[in-house]
Amino acid sequence: MSDELPDSPHTASEPVPPPAPAVSAEPTPALPPEPPAPAAEPLPEPPVVAEPLPEPPVSTPQGAMVAAEGRRRVSGLVVLLAVLAMLAMVMAAVEWRRAEVLANSRDQRRAVERAASAFGQALLTYDFNDLAAARSRVTSLATDRFSQEYSGALAGGLDTAITRLKAVSNATVKDVYVAEPTDDTAHAVVTLDSEVKSTAGTRQTVSSYLELSLLRQGGQWKVDVVTSIGALDRRNTATTTTVPAPSSTTSGPPATSGTGAN
Repeated sequence: MSDELPDSPHTASEPVPPPAPAVSAEPTPALPPEPPAPAAEPLPEPPVVAEPLPEPPVSTPQGAMVAAEGRRRVSGLVVLLAVLAMLAMVMAAVEWRRAEVLANSRDQRRAVERAASAFGQALLTYDFNDLAAARSRVTSLATDRFSQEYSGALAGGLDTAITRLKAVSNATVKDVYVAEPTDDTAHAVVTLDSEVKSTAGTRQTVSSYLELSLLRQGGQWKVDVVTSIGALDRRNTATTTTVPAPSSTTSGPPATSGTGAN
């Protein structure tokens, strides 16, 4: 066996490629530095897409009826609240007016009570030593009409009788009953106890009733009419006068009695 070289992969008919050029041993020049990369531009913000508005609900006859019913209820509630507020205001005004009327009526009743009480006591209180003062007290609490009647009664003989009997009277008011007064008129009943002392004796009157009609004149209540209704009890105590007994000593011969001598 002969040692034969393997056949070259290139046949004799194929040209042999030229050898590769030799690499130079010179150093490779350095490359210039690369310019800095430009700053990155901010990316544009994505456009804001508005969300679509919700579409209104489709109106249906049933929905329209429900909405109308709701509006009617709200409207009715508003009207009810307005009516209640107005009623509250009216009631407050009525109560305020009622309180004012009651206060005014109470003040008027007290004024009538004071006038009637003072008049009743003045009418039944007098002293024979100063009837002028008694007349002044009565007339200051009475109208001109009653003052003339009272002064006429005194001048007609009443003052003479009081002075002759040396009468002194004192009265005490027990109760005063006042009816509801009007703007200018009032009525009252006065109950009094009185005691009159005179030379004829002592007269005590228990619960005498005087009915008075009053008029308001110049802002003051004046008595215009007086009516004596009566009294529950009257007690009279006569004054006892001591008469001196005659002397038991007589002049002259003593009286004899007998049938005479036999």
